[in-house]
Amino acid sequence: MDIRKQQKQAILKMLALNEDDETSAEAPIDWKVLILDEPCRELLAPLVSVNELRARGVTLHAPIESPRDALGDVAAVYLCRPSAANAARIAKDAAQALYGALHCNWSRRAERKVLEGFARELAAAPPREGLPAAEDLVRSVWDRHVDFVALEPRLFHLRLQRRLKEVCGAGLAAPERVLEEVAEEVAAGLFCACAAVGAAAPVVRARPGGCAARAAAKLHARLHDEWRRRGGAAAPAPPTGAARPLVVLLDRADDLAAPLRHAETYQALVDDVLDHRGGRATFVDNDASRTVDLRVDEDAFYAQHAARSFPDVIDASADALAQLRARENALRARGGGEADGLAETVGELPRLLERKKRLELHTAVLGAVMKQVVAREVPRYAEAEEPRAAAADVEGLLGEGAKGTVDDKLRLLGVAGLQGGLDDDAFAALAAAAGCAEGPDRARLARGVAAIGEARKLAAAAPAPVAEAADDEGLASVLAKAQAGAKTVAAAAASKVGSLLSRASALQAVRAVGNLFEARPGTEHDTWLELDAKVGPAAYATDAAPPKLPAAETPLDAIVFHVGAGSYLEHHALQRAFAEGPRTVCYGAADLADPTAFLEEIMELGA
Repeated sequence: MDIRKQQKQAILKMLALNEDDETSAEAPIDWKVLILDEPCRELLAPLVSVNELRARGVTLHAPIESPRDALGDVAAVYLCRPSAANAARIAKDAAQALYGALHCNWSRRAERKVLEGFARELAAAPPREGLPAAEDLVRSVWDRHVDFVALEPRLFHLRLQRRLKEVCGAGLAAPERVLEEVAEEVAAGLFCACAAVGAAAPVVRARPGGCAARAAAKLHARLHDEWRRRGGAAAPAPPTGAARPLVVLLDRADDLAAPLRHAETYQALVDDVLDHRGGRATFVDNDASRTVDLRVDEDAFYAQHAARSFPDVIDASADALAQLRARENALRARGGGEADGLAETVGELPRLLERKKRLELHTAVLGAVMKQVVAREVPRYAEAEEPRAAAADVEGLLGEGAKGTVDDKLRLLGVAGLQGGLDDDAFAALAAAAGCAEGPDRARLARGVAAIGEARKLAAAAPAPVAEAADDEGLASVLAKAQAGAKTVAAAAASKVGSLLSRASALQAVRAVGNLFEARPGTEHDTWLELDAKVGPAAYATDAAPPKLPAAETPLDAIVFHVGAGSYLEHHALQRAFAEGPRTVCYGAADLADPTAFLEEIMELGA
């Protein structure tokens, strides 16, 4: 299950005008213009490079909203959401014969009313002497099902930013219109994700009663319609032994603490302490701003170590760099010798230098992260956020003398107050410790404490989590590793970061998915909605018990989606939990929010 690869293949096929994407130096290039709306610009940015676009004949890419010059001798490829406004813009371009041919690609399924409006606009275009009719210039119209941002093979989001207050701001009684809007957007985006990975007739699971359940019902209706459209029971069967995947929708309100936690893995720390968005990180290096691309599908070191604990990555980086330097020295030493040695040097040295350059980039990123880890004592916060942490440790970090930013303190208070087990008196004591700071941070602390109090009410209104059916001690191991003999403050701080997603099984997402995978009785498997795409919505609207998934079809793959902000911490926890064995999990969310951004969402609850 590689959602990024499948989305990219769909985009490249679109650029090849629906032919198989094959690029070669001998093949003639069909020059074209790529026209995008804002959502599609964002989904394309981390997926296809400018060089890849040029190799496929794209000479120019432009926003659909802006004025554009006529280029009558080239084709235009449009990729945009199917809206009346976008359809009108494309029809206007056709009426003006702005391009020699127009290929219309909707990023998600176009509704009938949009297509009918598009046809009317084309038919109503006045004829222009010497130019083809507008409808003749539109050569193709496609639903591409690519309306999501795929950052990694098993990580995506839908660009639905800062929706927590809209969905949950009034307890659990958000306006009906808002709930419908969010559920519709989630269903549309998740349908695209299912289509991209070939999830034919999946089974949708969600807790009853929340926004996730509403989105699950809408997604199920779309999936069932698609299953029927493709022939239903007469459709081609999956490979022998293949099981249909799960699509698990989770309400963010059921676990508000997880996105606030201080992380311990390389990628999650980059997202926490650096300016990081869409696989690109910006930081200060030698008094100058530096921006680097960090993508697991393009960087072998990052792919191997993004989800590992920070001190382990420091060790791995140092070891790999030392090995590369030793190999480089060996190659240079033999470069002037025999012909075979010279040929080996010429062939290997450029690749070696490129790997070395990439590792030196990671050294700079690790250094920037380490500065923040030391200055803010991030390891202490991560340890204090463990469910079994002593109250005195939490209170000590919330006090005025402790290191860390005001947001670090508010996040710690939020985790302590929202992950359960803390009564109102204990929370009030911690809030008092956090609120005693003086100076410019006092107002933000006071506002944050009030907002976390509101979030506690929201968390209390949500159903209590289902108890774990089985304990997973393997996930509770704590690594305390640092470079041997290290004596610097930085290395000492790194050693304190070294616990790998401690008690990852305590996260709601990991626990729920495990119970659903294993069909454990007395857990979410028995109480959550189970909507089979092969069964129509009408079957679930009656009092009769809906059909259950046969045991023989126990799923091996899952798309796990948070209706709300997602986090790298949860993504890593899910990948680690199901790393062993045949199962795979693709993690998605309405948006990926760094911990500070999610704290801002929490604070909006108290506004």
